[in-house]
Amino acid sequence: MSDDRVVDVVLDRMNKLDAKVDQMAEAITNLARVEERMSNGADRMNGHAREIKDLRERVQELEKLRWKAAGAMVLASALGGLLGAFGGLELIGRIGGAA
Repeated sequence: MSDDRVVDVVLDRMNKLDAKVDQMAEAITNLARVEERMSNGADRMNGHAREIKDLRERVQELEKLRWKAAGAMVLASALGGLLGAFGGLELIGRIGGAA
């Protein structure tokens, strides 16, 4: 093999290796971009998880308040019924006393 032929073979091989290195560099750059997007997505997911947790806590507080309000309404209704009964007795007493 002549020297020129050896040089051509070596240069061809070097060009192929250079092309492979360029492809690898591009692949690594793409992987870095994907990793960045995944990191951003994970940050957003963590933010959503915190918001959901806060909303659950608020719903639990509202449910407690609802049951307190329902209990207060039942108590007021019962007391209103008693007060109404006592008021009726008083009215009967007034009517009976006036007659």
